[in-house]
Amino acid sequence: ENSGLVAARKTGVKYAKGAYVTFVDADDYIDLNTYEVLMCQLDSCIVDIVAFGLLEEYSDRIVKKENRYPSKTYLREQIEQDLLPTMLSFGDFFNFGILPNLVCKLVRRTFWIDSCVEVDNSITVGEDATVTFQLMANAQVVQLVDSMPYHYVKRNDSMMWKDIQDGSIECVQNDLAEAFRKRGIFHLLEKQLED
Repeated sequence: ENSGLVAARKTGVKYAKGAYVTFVDADDYIDLNTYEVLMCQLDSCIVDIVAFGLLEEYSDRIVKKENRYPSKTYLREQIEQDLLPTMLSFGDFFNFGILPNLVCKLVRRTFWIDSCVEVDNSITVGEDATVTFQLMANAQVVQLVDSMPYHYVKRNDSMMWKDIQDGSIECVQNDLAEAFRKRGIFHLLEKQLED
C-alpha cells in the first residue's frame, strides 16, 4: 500500500491474468481499441515485447515519439545485431533507439515474470527505462509497430518533473549494468551506459 510506482507495477504484473501486460498512466489516454488493434497485428510466433510509439501532448504542441528502427519482428540474433547496440543511445543523450516508456509496450506476462527484472523500489526517475531495457536484454522476439496510439499528457506537476533524488539515475545505470552483465551482453551496451 502506497509503496510507489515501481512496487505497484510489480504487484500488477504478479496478479495479472492476461497473456500480455501494459500500463496507462492516470493522466494519459489511448486511442479507441488500441490493444485490440495491436493484438491483431501480432506475428504468429510468440512475441515477448510489442513496442510502439506515443504522442507527447503539451499545452501548446504535440511531439511524436517513435522507436528508431524499421517496424518488423526481430528475432534474438537481430535484436543483438540491430537493436541492442543503439537502444539506449541513438547518437546523443536522451535520444533513445527504443523508447524507454513502459506505457508504449505490450509485454508477454510470463516472459516478464521469467525475466526476473530487478528494480529498486526507491527509484523515482528512470524506472520505466530500467524495466524496459532489462526486458529488451532478455527478449527472444520483439515486434516493433509503426503506430502512436498512446497519448502522454505532459504536466508540470507530474512525478517526472518533481525533484530528482540524488543517486536515482545512478541506481538505474547500476541496475542495467548488472542485468546486462548477467545476460552476457554488457559489451554491446557499455558505451551507451557511459553516455
